Amino acid sequence: MNSSPVDDIPREESSKSNSWRRASTAGYFGAFIIFGLLTAALGPTLLRLAGNTGSDTSKISLIFTAQALGYLTGSLAGGRLFDRLPGHKLLAGVLLAIGILASFIPLISILWLLLAVFLLLGAMQGAIEVGSNTLLVWLYRDRVGPYMNALHFCFGIGAVLSPIIIARSVAASGNIVWVYWILAVSAIPIALWLMRLPSPKARSGSDQDQALKVNYLLVFLVAVLLFLYVGAEASYGGWVYTYAVNKFPALADASAALLTAAFWGALTIGRLISIPLAVRLKPGPFLVGD
Repeated sequence: MNSSPVDDIPREESSKSNSWRRASTAGYFGAFIIFGLLTAALGPTLLRLAGNTGSDTSKISLIFTAQALGYLTGSLAGGRLFDRLPGHKLLAGVLLAIGILASFIPLISILWLLLAVFLLLGAMQGAIEVGSNTLLVWLYRDRVGPYMNALHFCFGIGAVLSPIIIARSVAASGNIVWVYWILAVSAIPIALWLMRLPSPKARSGSDQDQALKVNYLLVFLVAVLLFLYVGAEASYGGWVYTYAVNKFPALADASAALLTAAFWGALTIGRLISIPLAVRLKPGPFLVGD
């Protein structure tokens, strides 16, 4: 990443700067809860989205492809944008865009239009992940380990809550309109919270040159690990609801949604355990168990 600063933030350790760090961290955690809510919402609502658009399972599954393509695009573009623009304002704009897009999802009856919306949503998700991770690193520098694990734990919180909200909403209204509207409204206060905070600065060029000695083999291996892990996580989390409903016709929608919540809950417990471990273990032993 480039080394150009964004907003001017005092570097001295003071009560004011610590308060700013805590407030900024809360904003990133909130953004990742929204990220988790949005990610886990697709699986339990997939069949109803298919009904809204008159599509069968094979056609509606294109949503996963559209979302993934958008995510790749948002991740690549987000890295450049967060180098050049004030991070908090950019992240707030992404959250507001998610709110607008999510509010239209349950109202769309045309498949190609729904695919376009999920393409854009995927781009916003990629920008949230890249932006929140990057800003957190700029905020805490070498002490980022436990905060990074806590950030991804917040994703798990959102992912666990999402199927539960869906089960309650469907039981109360019989549709998924309120599911996506609740998600849309939830993004607004977090966006407003981040807008009022100055953004952290990137490292200076000299600091980056001294601090970063890239091990390209390690980068490649981590990329392969994430490719396999995230692919398995997204596929299972996205399809477990549909599989359960089709495999066990007597299973209620609420029970299938709670099965999805149980899956994300197990991952969230692992992320919670990783927070204290990140304080005590270096990344190498933490990954390989040495």
